[in-house]
Amino acid sequence: MTQNATDRILKENFILDLLEVFKVKFGLVDCKVETEIKLPAGKIHSTVEVEPDFVRVMKRKNGKKFILHIEFQTTDDKQMLRRMQEYHALVQRKVYLPVRHIVIYLGKKRPVMQTRMEPSMVFTGFELEDLNTYEAERLIASSVPEEIIMAVLANYSGEAAGTVIAKVLDRLKTLPLEGRKLKKYLKQLTVLSKLRNLEEEVIKQSEKMALAVDLKESYVYKKGIEKGIEKGIEKGIEKGIEKEKNILAKKLKERSMPLAEISEITGLPQAVIKRL
Repeated sequence: MTQNATDRILKENFILDLLEVFKVKFGLVDCKVETEIKLPAGKIHSTVEVEPDFVRVMKRKNGKKFILHIEFQTTDDKQMLRRMQEYHALVQRKVYLPVRHIVIYLGKKRPVMQTRMEPSMVFTGFELEDLNTYEAERLIASSVPEEIIMAVLANYSGEAAGTVIAKVLDRLKTLPLEGRKLKKYLKQLTVLSKLRNLEEEVIKQSEKMALAVDLKESYVYKKGIEKGIEKGIEKGIEKGIEKEKNILAKKLKERSMPLAEISEITGLPQAVIKRL
C-alpha cells in the first residue's frame, strides 16, 4: 500500500507539470510539457506477440556468447528499424546477452529502409536520481508545497529528523493555504514520511505546533487502508476513500485532464468520472 499511496501522491503532484526543483536538476528549465502530442495515459498496454524468423544463442571459440537474430524480408518496410528495435528488447528480456540483428532482403527493388538509429534514439541506459542527495533545506525554502513536503525524503545534513519535520510544518504554515489544502499536504507528508518510518514524528511535531489538522486520525486512517487492502477494507473506510477519490477526480477533471489519466491516479472507472 505504501508504494501505491506514494505513487498516487507523486502522480497527483507531478502530473500537470514537472516540479521546479527537478527542472533545475535535470537541466529542463527552458522546457514545458507538450500538450499537442499525447503519450498513452497511465499504464502502457502491450499485446505484442512476435515470431522472429531465426533466433539462436551463439558461442564463439573464446567462450563469449551472443544472440543471433535473422529476419527474412520480402518488402522494403519503412518500419523495419522499429520492428527490429522491438525484437531486440523482447529477445533480450528472455536472454540477457548482446544481440546481432541481420535482415536478409528478398525483394526485387533495391531496399532503402533505414538500418541504423540516430544516436539520440538509442536506449543506452537511464539517469538515476537519489532524493537522499537533495538538500532538505533547499526544498523547505521553496514556495511550492509539493516541493516542501519532499524534504522529508531528502538529505538532512546531520539534523535530527524531528527538526527537519518541524521546519517543513512551519514552512507550510507560512504559505497562504486554506484549511482543506493544508490538510491535503499534511496528509501527503504523513504518507511520504512512512518511507522513512517517521509518521509518528510528523504527528508529534504537528501536535507541538497545534496545527488545525488531526494527523493522528489521518495516520490511523492510512493504517486502516493498508490493513483493508490486505484483508478487505471496512465499509466506513471504503466510503471515505471513495469520497476522497471523487473530490480529487473532480478537481483534475476541472483542469481538463484526460479521463484515462484521472482514472489511473484515482482508480475510479472513467464512466464514474464522467458523471462527476
